[in-house]
Parts: sequence; structure tokens; C-alpha cells
Amino acid sequence: MKSPRAYLVEQVSVNVVINFIIAYFIAKTTLAALQVIPMQAPHDQPLAPNMAGDLLVGSFLAGLIITLLLSKITHWNVRNNKIDNAGFELRGWIKLLPQSTFKRSLLVGVFAALVLAMPVIIVMNMLGIHQAATGDYIFIHAIYAAVIGGALAYIASKRALADTQ
Repeated sequence: MKSPRAYLVEQVSVNVVINFIIAYFIAKTTLAALQVIPMQAPHDQPLAPNMAGDLLVGSFLAGLIITLLLSKITHWNVRNNKIDNAGFELRGWIKLLPQSTFKRSLLVGVFAALVLAMPVIIVMNMLGIHQAATGDYIFIHAIYAAVIGGALAYIASKRALADTQ
């Protein structure tokens, strides 16, 4: 049986790797034909690939999907006695997340978009970044996805451990 701490370390590590691989290959598949990725979509093509939209939508979806999946996986692991969460106590702001897995997933998705992606976009605009070479963007985007994937995995798994007590 794993301790909650060991389980959290495992989930964060696995999600960093998985999110890097998924983000890299999705971006490589969908963006490889372009030479540069603009910061914002052109006014006449609002759905064209762009960094701001990619970061906002991708962060929201990552928060939603990671929370849904890891909550179910964590509940299953606790139910099957793979994690010993008997002495586990949730502290801090994570305990304020809703008990409902779906509501929690939506909230974490919004958190990821507004608190994680939006500041990155603002800083990129402040630095005068208007476009990026596709190859560079794909790699940097994959690193971003790995970092937020690890952070979201920690939040989702830790909150889910408290559900099962």
C-alpha cells in the first residue's frame, strides 16, 4: 500500500511525462505545416492557430480532463486498498474545491486558464512576442503543458484523496 505522499509524487511525475508527450505530438501534428505561430489569430480568421488561444483552451481542457481522470483513478485506488489515506488530512486552499468531481473539474479548468495561462500570455505580450517559429513553439508549449500537468495532477489527486475518507 502506498502512502498519500508517494501516490502524489507518482501522479505528478507520470503526468509531467504524459502531458509533455501528448502536447508535443498534438502540436507537431496540427501545427507542423505552419512556419510561424502568431500570438493572436487574425481578425478575419478567429479560429486560426494562435498561441494565446492554444494556451487558454489547452489549459482549460487540461484542468478539466486531468481532474476528471485522476479523481476517478484516485477513488479506484483507495477503494482497492492501494493507497493508505487513513491519516490523510487536507489543508490549505485545495480543501475549498467542490466535492462534486464534475464541478471541481470545471473549476480547475477555469483556474488553469485564468491563473496559469493568462499570466503567461500577458508576460509574452509585455515582452513583445508577436509570433514564434513553429518548431520552437511546439517544444516550449510541450514544456508548458508538462509543468501545468504536474501542478494540476497534484491538485486533483490531493483533493481526490480527501473525497474517499
